[in-house]
Amino acid sequence: MTKGKPVKALLKFSVPLFAGNIMQNLYNVFDTAVVGHVLGKNALAAVGNSYVPMLVINSIILGLSSGILILLAQVYGSGEKVQGCMGSIRTLVFLTGGGLACIFFLSAGWIFRAMGIPAAAARPAAEYLRITALGIPFLSAYNFYSAVAKAGGDARTPVRDMSVSCLMNMVLDYVLVVIFRLGIRGAASATVISQAAAAGLAVFHLCRKDKLILRNLNLCCVS
Repeated sequence: MTKGKPVKALLKFSVPLFAGNIMQNLYNVFDTAVVGHVLGKNALAAVGNSYVPMLVINSIILGLSSGILILLAQVYGSGEKVQGCMGSIRTLVFLTGGGLACIFFLSAGWIFRAMGIPAAAARPAAEYLRITALGIPFLSAYNFYSAVAKAGGDARTPVRDMSVSCLMNMVLDYVLVVIFRLGIRGAASATVISQAAAAGLAVFHLCRKDKLILRNLNLCCVS
């Protein structure tokens, strides 16, 4: 960011950020496409209506991770060690991911009733949202730990991790919905598994890049 033309440097760094944010909303899009073709219009309506609460969840997590990114970028810029912040980030992952998962899991039925969704579509939509709510902690972990990498200037690795996750979601949607015929539950489970993979890859690449972060995370887990 300190060499070459500013516009080129900004585009090189920001384009992967935009791409990553867009791909996080593709989980529901893939699920909707597969479910619509295989299970019919009622299932399509159920998964499609789940896009609104999922968009709210993504917006909250992306907003918080953007704040973490700004703070950590300031830490990097001041020459301080970012490892000391990992305990706080781990706490945020636990509180945000666990809190949102509980809220949306427990209130899934009420959300769709408040949206005025017909009962025929509201029940399967609530089932879909309850299962995908189990993946919110993984989504939170991916975004928060990716913010650490982005703050250090690496905006490409998180996008690669999310790309792998999106491809995995597409494959699992087909396997669980078409082959194993698990219906809406299969589509939701594919999303949760893919989000867990994205979180695992984010932590793996971050720790591989900085062994001190790995040690700090281990100490936090022990404490």
